[in-house]
Amino acid sequence: MKKSKLVLGIVVVFIIAAVGVYFGIQVYANSKSKNEMDDFVNKVKPYTNVVYDDVSINLLNQQTSIKNLKVSPVGSNETTLIDEVIVSKFKTKNDFPTSLHVEVNGIHVTADSLKDETLKKLGYDKIKADMELKYVYDDVNKELAVDRFSSGIQEMGTINISFNLGNISIEKNMLLSFLFTYTTIEIKSAEIKYVDNSFMTKLLDGEAKKANITKEQLLQKINDDIDKNTANETNPFVKESIAAVKAFIKNPKKLSLSISPKKPVTIGELQALSNPSDVIELLQIKISS
Repeated sequence: MKKSKLVLGIVVVFIIAAVGVYFGIQVYANSKSKNEMDDFVNKVKPYTNVVYDDVSINLLNQQTSIKNLKVSPVGSNETTLIDEVIVSKFKTKNDFPTSLHVEVNGIHVTADSLKDETLKKLGYDKIKADMELKYVYDDVNKELAVDRFSSGIQEMGTINISFNLGNISIEKNMLLSFLFTYTTIEIKSAEIKYVDNSFMTKLLDGEAKKANITKEQLLQKINDDIDKNTANETNPFVKESIAAVKAFIKNPKKLSLSISPKKPVTIGELQALSNPSDVIELLQIKISS
């Protein structure tokens, strides 16, 4: 029950961030003045209440920002403050954003609003999150490069996803086309990186206290359990991954998963594989800390 509430809370935060992104894009794409933005805010009142302090449009560096955005979905008693939404780049083709760089800085939420007691126990009563999305679509080479798709809480940690895909076509009937052609999309590279600031340390401290043992004893127990459950493992990738995870637990700084195939791999090729080891080998998956 607690997990489902936490997931729901995270989803709500992402939706609120999406609202901020949407407003930022509207300002950037249409160079709306404050009065015009007020008219736009009134149009979305049936869905969400939005209040903001200032809209800034810098024509020199083509950057747009909205400051102190307050978002309150209709039917909800919660109001979320976003310090600033910055849109640095936005281009479209066939109504699809081919180039986008947007930052949502300072999304203020509380553990109470996320319905999560664990965060409160760990000392995260008030949370300030940041999100960023930066990508470019190359229409000539049919490639999508996502440089940053990140979400982070300064006091806890940050996760960033980046990837490069090939053979992606943008058409007017893109969704219908995607259903028939997604198997030909090529995976060129990808990385998921988590940088821990304090979350893992506090989590381990909390678990040790709950078990009435020292943190060193808890780490040794975790290490022994991992060794026991993987004693017969011979797969080099799995062994390397286990070593990386153990190193991260012992000294939680960063943990990353990378995909770097020798040549682009299509979704169809992956679907044809039934053995996980073959997938790992084909994609050249590595986990490091």
